[in-house]
Amino acid sequence: MSGVQSWFVYPVENGVELVIDSTDGDVYDAALAAFVTEFTDYNIAAEYSINGGEVLHFVPAPVDADIDAPAAKSPAESNGSTWG
Repeated sequence: MSGVQSWFVYPVENGVELVIDSTDGDVYDAALAAFVTEFTDYNIAAEYSINGGEVLHFVPAPVDADIDAPAAKSPAESNGSTWG
């Protein structure tokens, strides 16, 4: 990469959109990693290709999405089964 950022985020009516101005997979990965680091409370709602890039539409996560997942059971607690 040349050091020029190839993506930007802008607000839309029901969330934000991440616009990636590249078809390079490394740029896509870097843009998505940067997005999820900054916008931790958003879920992807749609993704579509444009001429020479991608647009990802994100919406705010539901309030209950912040509830922690239950702790994983140890093999002793689950009788050795991996099916919980």
